Amino acid sequence: MKSSLSTSQRLASGLIILSLTVYFLILAKFLLAPLAFAALFAIMLQPIAGFLERILTNRLISIFITFIIALIPLAGIIVLFSYQFANIMDSLPDIAGKIKAGVNVIFDWLEENTTLSPEERTSWVQKKHFQLIGCSHRVY
Repeated sequence: MKSSLSTSQRLASGLIILSLTVYFLILAKFLLAPLAFAALFAIMLQPIAGFLERILTNRLISIFITFIIALIPLAGIIVLFSYQFANIMDSLPDIAGKIKAGVNVIFDWLEENTTLSPEERTSWVQKKHFQLIGCSHRVY
């Protein structure tokens, strides 16, 4: 009987420790996520730094060059995304106009092909819109 109680106590303590660990990880995710990415980044750059260290024999310079090598593609990606974002922002009025024209075409089609009043059409479109996006509450 004692071994059964001991086993259940070990199981309970293991579950408590596991629960507390998961709770701690959830609370510390804002700190652990950047540390995990930093560790991954360091592991990925270590072969380059090691290669440059063998060639240059100066560890500080090899780390600096590795850092520069890593920042150049990152800067290129940031420039690319900022350029794309600027293009999207410039064409936003055109996109909004096309969306408005499409909505007007839908309302014209509904007016021609249904016998619904304008209020009923609006409520029908809103109902179908919420069904389409899977939203059960109204935003407005």
